[in-house]
Amino acid sequence: MAVTTLFFLFGLLQLEATTVRYHVAIPDPASELFDVRAEITDLDVDTLRFSLPVWAPGAYDVVDFGKWVRNFSARTVDGEALAVESGGVGSWLVIDPPEALVLRYEVDDIEFLANSPWFGLSDIDTARSLAFANTSALFGFPEGVDDVEYFVSYRPPAGWDIAVALDELEGSEQAGTISATEPTYYYRAGSYDALVDAPVQMGLFDRYDFMVDGVPHTMTIVSPFPIGEETIGELIDETEKVIAIIADFFGEIPYDHYLFQIILADSRGNNGTYGALEHAASSTYMMPWVGSNRLVSMMLPIISHEYWHVWSPKRFHVRTLGPFNYREAPRTTSLWFHEGITDYYAHLLLARHGITTDAEFLADFGRRLDKIARYDRKESITSLSARL
Repeated sequence: MAVTTLFFLFGLLQLEATTVRYHVAIPDPASELFDVRAEITDLDVDTLRFSLPVWAPGAYDVVDFGKWVRNFSARTVDGEALAVESGGVGSWLVIDPPEALVLRYEVDDIEFLANSPWFGLSDIDTARSLAFANTSALFGFPEGVDDVEYFVSYRPPAGWDIAVALDELEGSEQAGTISATEPTYYYRAGSYDALVDAPVQMGLFDRYDFMVDGVPHTMTIVSPFPIGEETIGELIDETEKVIAIIADFFGEIPYDHYLFQIILADSRGNNGTYGALEHAASSTYMMPWVGSNRLVSMMLPIISHEYWHVWSPKRFHVRTLGPFNYREAPRTTSLWFHEGITDYYAHLLLARHGITTDAEFLADFGRRLDKIARYDRKESITSLSARL
C-alpha cells in the first residue's frame, strides 16, 4: 500500500515520526473489561516489540500489568491478520511489521492486588457506575522506537462522564481509522510518560471547575452519600488557597490544567485501603466517607501533600525518577526523602497561612515523632527507598 494512501486513511497531511493512536472503550461494564486498540503508523523496524509497563510512576510497586491483557492480536489497516509471538510477560512481538498496523487487546480490571493501592491499578465498578484506570494498566508502548507521539480517544458507556488530565482535541481529526457510535473524547499526550501519568475516570460523578491565577482546575467527586453545597463550596475555596500558596512558594503554575479526582468510599466495601497518588497534572484520592462536617479537614492536608508533588518529585528529581524505564522498576535512594520533605511542607504551609493553627501543626508533628520513636527497627531513608 502506498504511503500516500496510508496518510489518507489516518487523516494526516504529514507524518514525520511514528505515531500511536489509542482507542479505549468499555462496551459492557458488567464484563469488567477495557477494550483497547492501538494504531501505529510510519513504522520502520524489522520486529515490533510491544510491551506493557511492569510498574506505574508514583506507585513504584511491581505489578506486571501485562498479566491482565487477554486476546492480543495484530492486523494490517485492511484487516489482514499478522503473526504475533510472545516476547515474555507483558510483551508481544510482530515480526517484519508493515508500515502501519492495528493492535487490539482486552484488559481485565485489577481491583485489588496485595501491596498495591487501588489508585495504582484499575477498576470497573458497576455498583458505583465508576471506571478508573491508572493508565499504565491500559497502554503499552513500541520498544526502541524514538520520537513517538501519542493520541488517545475514550468512549465511555452511554450516559457516563469522563475526566482525564490530558490536552483535549477539538473534533476527531486524530481519530485514525477507528469509528465510534457513542460520544467519544479525543486527547493528545506529548510523550508516553505523559500518557501513563494521566489516570482516567469514567462514570457518574460530580464535576466542579474553577480558576486559580487564570489557570483552569477541575475537581471530580464520587461519594456514597450526598454532600451539602456549603461543604463543597468550602472544599473548593480551601483547595484554591492551597494551590495559590504552594504555587507562590515555587513561583509558577507549571501546567495548563489540573485535575483532582476524589473518590469517597464506605469503608465496608473498600477493603479498608485508602490513600492518594500524585501525577504531573492531576492527583487521585481514595478516601473514607467521614461525613460532610469532617470532609474538608480530612482532605486539605492530603490535597496539600499531593499538590506539592507537582514539583517534587514530578519535576525536581534524580534521573531514576524520570524519564522512566517501564520494563524495570526504578531503584532510587531518594524517594522517602521526597515524601518526608513533602509532608513537612504540606502541613507547615497550611499553618503559616492560617488554614490550620500553629497548635494543630505542632500536635500533628509531635504525634508523628512519637510514632517514629516507637519503631524498634532502625533503618535509613535511603535503604528504605531502595527496597521499594
